[in-house]
Amino acid sequence: MRCTGAVITLRIAQPDNGWRVELDRSGPDVVQVAFQRGDTEAGGQAHVNAVCSAGTPVFSLANSD
Repeated sequence: MRCTGAVITLRIAQPDNGWRVELDRSGPDVVQVAFQRGDTEAGGQAHVNAVCSAGTPVFSLANSD
C-alpha cells in the first residue's frame, strides 16, 4: 500500500501458495482485499482493509472459515 496524504493505493497483493486474491476496492479512501484459500468458498477467507492515517497505511484483518 502507498499513502499520499489521505489517498491510499494498492501496490501489490500477492497470496501464498494455495490461496488466491480478489480486489474488492482499490481506493482512494480504502483498499479492500480478500484472500481465498483453495478453489471453493468452503476454503476460508481473510479480508484485509487498509486506510491512511497520518500518511501511513493502517491495516485491519478479519478471518472467516
